[in-house]
Amino acid sequence: MMTGVIIASNIMELQLLMRMSEGDFTMSEAESNDQRQKTITVIYLVLFFINAVLFMQWFRRAYYNLSKIKETEHNDDWAVWGWVIPILNFFRPYHIMRELVDYAKSVVPKIPEKSTPTSFSFMPLWWGLWVIASILARVSSRPELFGEDIDAYIQISYLSVIASTMNVVAGALLIWIMYDYNEIEEEYVTVQEVNLDSFGQQTEDKNWETSEEGPSKETPE
Repeated sequence: MMTGVIIASNIMELQLLMRMSEGDFTMSEAESNDQRQKTITVIYLVLFFINAVLFMQWFRRAYYNLSKIKETEHNDDWAVWGWVIPILNFFRPYHIMRELVDYAKSVVPKIPEKSTPTSFSFMPLWWGLWVIASILARVSSRPELFGEDIDAYIQISYLSVIASTMNVVAGALLIWIMYDYNEIEEEYVTVQEVNLDSFGQQTEDKNWETSEEGPSKETPE
């Protein structure tokens, strides 16, 4: 929702810049626009940080759970560090999400009356939009690359609108994928309680926890 507000604010700024290029504006409009953008940016950054922490908790928990069922390609710590290390953050999170989704697909046939979620097929699109939006956001945050005239600011504003729109779509796809993954994980636990041996676990081991983040054998350290 907040990203939608940012898109609307960026469009308003773009419209003002286009009017400014024609000399049709007032200083009060410009000052009001700057204040609005600063306020919205601060609120967005706070909410983004909160959502990022919550997502990384879910992401690490899901990958930790997977590591207790099968051998994973990475340590569960990489579910967090993979997002913050430069260059690596362009592919490591996707690889981890791919591991999660691939395993979820593999257990779907073992869950009665369950089919592979459609959302999983949109995972490449989700990641592609996220990467492109991140690159556009970084480029638009460096005005020295465009110059200092009004046309340069218009170009930056266009990039900001495009990046924000991509983030909205990418965010919606991610929520869809997470929801379907959680659903499979929860149903998978129910099946395991009936016959855990068939999934590589001991029948008497039932220390799984189910939460909004999905089931977990134990809380990761």
